[in-house]
Amino acid sequence: MNHLIFSRHVIVLASILLGLTACSGQTAQPSPVTPNPTPESAARPQASPPADMSPVTLTFYNLSQTTEDEFNQTIAAPVNRKFPNVSLKFLADSKGSKLADAVAAGDVPDIVYYSNGNVSTVYQLKLFMDMQPLVKKYQVDLKKFDPALLKSVQSLSDKGELFGFPDNIKLNSLLYNKDIFDKFGIPYPRDSMSWSDTLDLAKKATRADGGVHYRGFDFKHGYLANVNQLSLPLIDKATGKAKVNTDGWKLWMTTMKSFYDIEGNQLTKDLMNKDWDLFFKDKVLAMDESQGIFNMLPDAEVNGLNWDMVTTPFFPQEPHGGIPPFHLIQITPAAKNPDWAFQVANYIVSDEIQTVRTRNGNMTSLNNPQIRQQFGLDLDVLKGKNIAAFFKNEITRPVDLHPDDSFARNAMVISFRDYAQGLKDVNTALRDAEESANQKIAENER
Repeated sequence: MNHLIFSRHVIVLASILLGLTACSGQTAQPSPVTPNPTPESAARPQASPPADMSPVTLTFYNLSQTTEDEFNQTIAAPVNRKFPNVSLKFLADSKGSKLADAVAAGDVPDIVYYSNGNVSTVYQLKLFMDMQPLVKKYQVDLKKFDPALLKSVQSLSDKGELFGFPDNIKLNSLLYNKDIFDKFGIPYPRDSMSWSDTLDLAKKATRADGGVHYRGFDFKHGYLANVNQLSLPLIDKATGKAKVNTDGWKLWMTTMKSFYDIEGNQLTKDLMNKDWDLFFKDKVLAMDESQGIFNMLPDAEVNGLNWDMVTTPFFPQEPHGGIPPFHLIQITPAAKNPDWAFQVANYIVSDEIQTVRTRNGNMTSLNNPQIRQQFGLDLDVLKGKNIAAFFKNEITRPVDLHPDDSFARNAMVISFRDYAQGLKDVNTALRDAEESANQKIAENER
């Protein structure tokens, strides 16, 4: 397989971004900036939109963490300015309003916006539609996208189909609480640490003091499995079966369990998925591997969190594997006006909107260094922080996607939690994960 380099600019950008300073206060409201097109975007040929300018309402189903306020300001408003005849109706993934419910009721949205971790959900609901004919019709140059992200999307089909545009990247990093390290005289984490280096720090930071119990490290299990730093397949494309009972996934499991083997840092049922509370609210977690947390930081800082970040730790066996979580935007086969839905999807991944969103902490999917340089400029919480940590890890082995990935990943996470709590040994956990995933795959093929 010819692997592409993720973000060829990132090494250069790291030095540029070290000097970034914020230019406005961080609030819950995104910046309403409407930037001018970059010279690069202005030079691109643009096909005309549909000739019919009759009023159009398109339903936009959100399967991401994007809030309705953020959607209205950074997507709906600029889309309406660009196409005054188009209105977007926001539908959120919430209890009683699930995407499956809408599809079952025949109320299929025109556009679906989701993370690469939700590919299986969209696929199982038969919402994939090849956008290549519209790409050709409207002369969209796919080279505008980051090559690794585009390759991951294209890997969903072996027939040259395109089931969506890659949108913003959720950059990941290792967050740390400076006060905990200062309290115990422990050196701060540093960029380019291995998981073994991180384990050593976690052992030193896990301790009780003054009646307070401090934990050294925690992470979101599904998230880090999704990042897949070892570039491991979850599904064997040749057979369509799960492929997780392997030496590679065994290495991942044993490495991540080692943090829960630390006395005082064990994983228990009541601590499952509590890392954000422990880090942002209680301030008793020394290090947290996370992403997409900018909306949580302002309140945390007001409440006394003294933090910074370094690069995500790496596996020496595969220092350049994985891919950061990213979003896809696609039109569905039921779109009542596919041409206008496509125009909207394509405009969301335009330089104009991507610039606004990048300045608000949603890194662009575009292969455009002028936009990347503006990352986080409208987030005061990043002022003085190690922003370069987001960009130092060069990825040369991006991960292929498969429509059934989530079945295998979810089974992996369940088995990992059993293993991490001492309920299963690693071999049993991996075997059970593979069997469970294959059962789910078979059930969804009926």
